[in-house]
Amino acid sequence: MFAAFLVVSLLAVAGPSFTERLESGRDLFKAGDAVGAQKAFDEAAKLAPENPKVHYFRGLALEKQGKTADAMAAYRRAVSLDPKFPEAQNNLGGILLTDGKLEPAATAFRAAIAAQPGNSHAHYNLGVALERLDKNPEALQAYQMACKLDPKDGQAALNLGVAQRRAGKTEQALATLKLATQLAPKDPQAWTNLGLALSDVGRFDEAQPSLTKATQLGASFAPAWHALGRVEFKRKRHEQAVDALNKAASLDPKSGAIAADRCQAQAAKSPDAEAMRVCEAAIRLDAKASLPRYVLLKLKAASGDCSAAKQLWVAFVKLPGLTERVKQAAEHLVEGCTPSAKASIGK
Repeated sequence: MFAAFLVVSLLAVAGPSFTERLESGRDLFKAGDAVGAQKAFDEAAKLAPENPKVHYFRGLALEKQGKTADAMAAYRRAVSLDPKFPEAQNNLGGILLTDGKLEPAATAFRAAIAAQPGNSHAHYNLGVALERLDKNPEALQAYQMACKLDPKDGQAALNLGVAQRRAGKTEQALATLKLATQLAPKDPQAWTNLGLALSDVGRFDEAQPSLTKATQLGASFAPAWHALGRVEFKRKRHEQAVDALNKAASLDPKSGAIAADRCQAQAAKSPDAEAMRVCEAAIRLDAKASLPRYVLLKLKAASGDCSAAKQLWVAFVKLPGLTERVKQAAEHLVEGCTPSAKASIGK
């Protein structure tokens, strides 16, 4: 959402030749010829090196070609000549943001806003930078301003809704995310986050259609399948939960969170050797994950493999962050285990 091509009134600061080259560069850029546009802007810059707008235009052409380092230098030159040049500040911030230089990016976006308070793109971009800096209250305010300035911006509404949900403002998040799905009805992220917000308040039957819509719009969007699987599990539709989580795992096989939820759903569907294998795979993926260890311990105890259950319990209680209640529940599973001749199941 960085600034679009800037329309400016051109002053013939170095005679007609400068104006002609600048106009030619603009025409070439609009026609999609970034290379030709850059050459024209380079020539114009030689004629008027102190003109900030020509350096901004050079930055646009360079960025279009993927020459981000050169584009950054051009934008820096533009803002050094005119610190109150909002479009150049915003685009400079965009490159810094992409490079992971979050504080300098935020500084550039703030400069763009100071120069042009009504620049909705700059407010949105500032929100992104602040969110990545874990400055969530400030990010929320930036997204609010972006939405106020451009009420039809679906991406800004989506980010605002996510920020509100993160801040625990559930009802506000629901309203904002519903708006996001209206403004961007084909965006799977909007439908996914609406489903998650509905799930937060236990409205699982309402969440399911939103998440199904998300998977239809983004068949390869793993978070949508993951969220759908979790909701189906909450609805006690274990077979559907397993199907959705299997799809999520195929799309994101390195996700420990998906693997853990898949373990739980598989065990609820069929507490058998297959469920044990799924849980063991989840543990291998994330050795510190408590959920798959607890579920596997429960499966082992239920199958009568008391020796394996006790070994799992010993490792489980050493995991960080467990409450005493969870530790006691695990201990009770081991204490209640009855050895069985079929304890070899799952091995």
